Amino acid sequence: MAAPSPEVVAALQRQFSGLNDQLNYLEGSTIYKKNKAYKEAHEVVKSANTNYNTTAKELMQKKPYNPDDPAYGKGLKGGQMFTKSGHRVLGPLAGTVIVASQFHVDRRTSFNTTYQAVLEGKVPEEYTGHVKQVKDAQKSTENFGRWK
Repeated sequence: MAAPSPEVVAALQRQFSGLNDQLNYLEGSTIYKKNKAYKEAHEVVKSANTNYNTTAKELMQKKPYNPDDPAYGKGLKGGQMFTKSGHRVLGPLAGTVIVASQFHVDRRTSFNTTYQAVLEGKVPEEYTGHVKQVKDAQKSTENFGRWK
């Protein structure tokens, strides 16, 4: 990974304020704040995912099912299912993940669009990685969207 040339750095510094000579974001600058905002949004998604997964693991049922609260929906691997009451608990948690994921997607997409030149100026893989994370977050949103 080669460092960007001084010419590239100078051009990016003219175009975007808040960059040092290594193209790192200066604390307090707009680019720093927007970077921090999407990272904080990602942390909220991770927390919501953890909450959902922990709860789902506790609610997952195996045969034989409780006849008073039967298994409901498509079966999972190994005969594991969720009951109707389990679905009622998980639905709102999935909704929280959806909202948090979409917010994260919006923040990261905005950052990628606005600062694409900076990300590519660091190394091309930087921008590619950012785009992949947006796609992964969108896929997660779609997966949890099945709860609607």
